[in-house]
Amino acid sequence: MAVITAVDTVSPVASSGLKRSVREELSAWLFLLPSVVPFLIFTLIPAFATFVLSFYRWDFISTPQFVGLDNWIDLFSGGAAGRSVLVTLLLCAISVPASMATGLALAFALDRIPFGKLLFRSIFFMPIVTSMVAISFVFGNMFATETGLINYVIGLAGLPPVAWLTYPTQAIFAVSIMMIWSMSGLCMLIYLAGLQQIDQSLIEAARLDGASRWQLFLYVVRPLLARSTLFLAITQTVSALQTFEAVYVLTDGGPGTSTTTIGMYIYKSTFRRFEVGSGASASMALFVLMLIVTVIQLRAQRRMQDV
Repeated sequence: MAVITAVDTVSPVASSGLKRSVREELSAWLFLLPSVVPFLIFTLIPAFATFVLSFYRWDFISTPQFVGLDNWIDLFSGGAAGRSVLVTLLLCAISVPASMATGLALAFALDRIPFGKLLFRSIFFMPIVTSMVAISFVFGNMFATETGLINYVIGLAGLPPVAWLTYPTQAIFAVSIMMIWSMSGLCMLIYLAGLQQIDQSLIEAARLDGASRWQLFLYVVRPLLARSTLFLAITQTVSALQTFEAVYVLTDGGPGTSTTTIGMYIYKSTFRRFEVGSGASASMALFVLMLIVTVIQLRAQRRMQDV
């Protein structure tokens, strides 16, 4: 009887605790609904639909036809889809390291000047908050063969004008230059914040030990900026992989397909040629590339935390 009484005494308490836990969980889900529902409707469900459509041929009008892996084979067969992947990777390989190096140089320069830091920091950061469409229109005028500012400056040096947007090699570099200019401001800001967090006693100790400027940067400053470098490498790579507006306005993916990125290929396939399946497979390829970058980031962060 004593045991039964003890159990009967504890049961209401346990039941009350269980009900409270359920209520708290339901309350948490209710608070999450405003963000979870839009995520499901506008991100997760469209992503799943895109994956399914990558195995079909569809033109928005006729009945979708199952084609298996044909769209994926075309993506990696060296055709227009495969070239768009290579163009995107090439733009990343050019613009990301160059923008980070430019941002680091600007950060060192701003860290050393005695006045006007806020003004110059705001000026260099302006491209980040400026519409990429507006930037592309401005650079399109600057790259014009006959009336462009860049060719005018080149002409002052006695050199012939360059047809920046007419030939494939020049066009890819023109897009890269614009991307470097638009991405360097964020790199400068992040590196400048990192430089200002470095303990100056470490710098002074290295100088007293006879370290040169290059040795000071290589063995003291560079390791202390490793986290900033990792952050920028990941974010800038993800941004470069999604390049669309710059190419759409500046070159429309041309000449030919020399500047057609994955984003541009997705747009052309889906909304110009009405090849929805081909655009869907390219979208999934872009997702995989971004997933690989994210996995690399997570592993690199774990290694840094273990050090």
